[in-house]
Amino acid sequence: LPVPMFLPVTMDSAERIVETIQEIKQKIPSDPYEAELILMAEMVAEDDENNDKPETRKEEKAVKKTPEKQEAPVTDGETKHLMRPKDESGGYSRPSSHHITGTSKKPVEVEIPKLKSEYGVDAWKRWIQWRQTQPNLENPRFDFIIKNKQTWLLILTSARPLELKEDLLSCTTAELSYGLCCFIAEVKRPNGEPYSPDTMFYLCLGIQQYLFQNGRVENIFMDRFYNKFSTEFTNLLRGFKPSITPSGYIHSRVEEEFLWDCKQLGAYSPIVLLNTLLFFCCKYFGFTKVEQHRQLSFAHVMRCTKTNLNNTKTTFLRFYPPLSGPEAESAKKRKEEESKEEILEMMENTENPLRCPVRLYEFYLSKCSESVKQRTNMFYLHPERCCVPNSPLWFSSTALDDTTMEAMLIRILTVRELHLDTKQQTSDDPPFIPEEEEDSE
Repeated sequence: LPVPMFLPVTMDSAERIVETIQEIKQKIPSDPYEAELILMAEMVAEDDENNDKPETRKEEKAVKKTPEKQEAPVTDGETKHLMRPKDESGGYSRPSSHHITGTSKKPVEVEIPKLKSEYGVDAWKRWIQWRQTQPNLENPRFDFIIKNKQTWLLILTSARPLELKEDLLSCTTAELSYGLCCFIAEVKRPNGEPYSPDTMFYLCLGIQQYLFQNGRVENIFMDRFYNKFSTEFTNLLRGFKPSITPSGYIHSRVEEEFLWDCKQLGAYSPIVLLNTLLFFCCKYFGFTKVEQHRQLSFAHVMRCTKTNLNNTKTTFLRFYPPLSGPEAESAKKRKEEESKEEILEMMENTENPLRCPVRLYEFYLSKCSESVKQRTNMFYLHPERCCVPNSPLWFSSTALDDTTMEAMLIRILTVRELHLDTKQQTSDDPPFIPEEEEDSE
């Protein structure tokens, strides 16, 4: 049995211990899943701090070897930088998957792509400078904002002019919301050519990252006040498909890692958590249409555990498609259909629990009402209008509408990794340069 021990401490030490206990109590929320995610985030942050120094040295060496013209964001070198160097197989270097392969190989260091926010910020500045030379482009005037039923409306009147500034951080939310609408419609490359939709997404993600890094918490892709920009931006991306070379290499400037970096994936808010579930179902189930996602329901997505050959256990999510026939016949046909059809599963991510589909789905369930957890016709729920991170419920009992889901899918499907199964790249792929960039050089 454990034996309690009393250690003598000074009054100052005792007070500090009490203060530390109070700080821990305030920091850890009552929800066990939310508390676990926060603790995991701190562990990952500590690992990042420990690895900061060697990574910094590697980055410094890489910068020394990189030609200066590729670092100049105001020239066409910007476009070249957005295309990362490829590995020997002709594809971009990717982090290792969490799946275990049959053959054992020596671990190879791979470069995780990182979003460069300075390219989006510099593109914004260049655009503002160009706009100031255009006398025919006038800024609207705005007076105030009102809330009409379920929609935030920006009332444009003849009060004071809405000023667009070079410094993104100096822009109010109203100015930034309007400015982003103009930005995606008017911005051009330094040589006057238009940006491709995926490059435009890259630049806007850079702006989003810059805002987050400097204490601006608004999400320009999902917050209601940016609804007009989000709608126009979604229309810009509609119909986009990655470029594919004859040998099968897939090219898009939007990488999965960028969405994690910009807090478009994760458990930062109800809408971001929904976006993450949609992303996982696109990535692991291959669902690319709203109709496919509507098949999902709480009753048909199950958390399962299996024992591996080495006696370790693996947790995963499995989707059981709804049965179409009578229940009496379903039990017999079930096994036959499962043997014929591909089983849809999401494996847990043990390397990074903060990006684990199983843990994030469990967290999603913890923020939903008990009344919906056995529903056979619901999976994606509409976020509650008034909630904070510590709220017990993040989601209502109303299904997410098709329009919102479609807009989220359009943005998600620009991610390069979601198209890797459509074509297999070969080892003799030459370095890929889109035609539009060849012309600009």
